[in-house]
Amino acid sequence: NSLMDHLGSGKEWDLHRKHDGLFILPPFLTRDNTGVYEGMLDALRSNLSYLRRSHQEYIVVADSHVVVNIDYQEMLRQHIDTTADITVLCRPMQKTPDSDRPHMYFNLDENGLITQMEAGPETPSLPYESLAIMIFRRESLINIVSQTSAQGHHHFIRDVLMRAINDRTLRVMGYLCPVPAWNIESVHSYYSFNLDML
Repeated sequence: NSLMDHLGSGKEWDLHRKHDGLFILPPFLTRDNTGVYEGMLDALRSNLSYLRRSHQEYIVVADSHVVVNIDYQEMLRQHIDTTADITVLCRPMQKTPDSDRPHMYFNLDENGLITQMEAGPETPSLPYESLAIMIFRRESLINIVSQTSAQGHHHFIRDVLMRAINDRTLRVMGYLCPVPAWNIESVHSYYSFNLDML
């Protein structure tokens, strides 16, 4: 609610247009939805009609706990140049204080292709950490969400990303974040982020 209050209609941010402006898609109650998303795949499935109505060719999906000031144009350019199905923003692994989220870790080859993935290990063995921001072609994302939902899957990391990397069914690329980024997951990480900003 506080985020929606802050954003308002989008007018203050120059996002109050009839097309391509700000659209807030909170969870809603239906026969199938409890009003709370069970994860990213559930959120995307619940908003498939919005994705289908969109005229954009590419979609950026970002978790709300990551703070980063990045120009997505370079990431999108790499996504297009490498003919990736999914491009994931990542950085060299860092110790995240007080993290209660399962983090994703990757291994990249010399071209940036993600060749291995770990989700939520106690001791990561792979050198790159995901920042949970991804780029997709809109049509690809619709197909991925439709297929995985039809198969009864709910977990994007395990049921989509990990399978795609392990089975090589999708071309998943990593894009190294060129600027500082923070995971805000606890009071301690929020405090550390503010000290870094100062």
